[in-house]
Amino acid sequence: MPFSQTMRSLGADRARLSLIGVFTLMLLVLLWLAWFFLAPIPLYESSGPLRIPLEEGIMIDFPAEYYERIKPGQAAVLYLEANGDRAEMSLPATVIDITADQDDGIQVWLMPDLDDPSFYYQDNIVKQVDIEVSHITPVLLITQSSWVAG
Repeated sequence: MPFSQTMRSLGADRARLSLIGVFTLMLLVLLWLAWFFLAPIPLYESSGPLRIPLEEGIMIDFPAEYYERIKPGQAAVLYLEANGDRAEMSLPATVIDITADQDDGIQVWLMPDLDDPSFYYQDNIVKQVDIEVSHITPVLLITQSSWVAG
């Protein structure tokens, strides 16, 4: 192929497919950066042992340092061992009240978010409770973990 034909084919090439690829890649990078700086990741505090299931809700013990982070109205998740089975299930719940305990801890009252609360009080055993205390973005999560590791 002579040099003149090569120059003509290079001059006619508009690189449209390459430009579309570059713009698509830039859009994907911008979306990922938006997620990285803006996406909320929930942070949870996990419970100690279950106290007593009552008709008004359940009482869970937490360490005293969680007192500032746990507030009434926060969302919680109850992890149950259902009907004596080993099959675990989770139920949404809401923090109702918080009281200081005599043993350097706090007691948190929770109410399961169920249409029929009798389901919870049959033979279900609460194994753990997680309470959503705040949200953090992926970039803050990474920077905080690097400060702890460093």
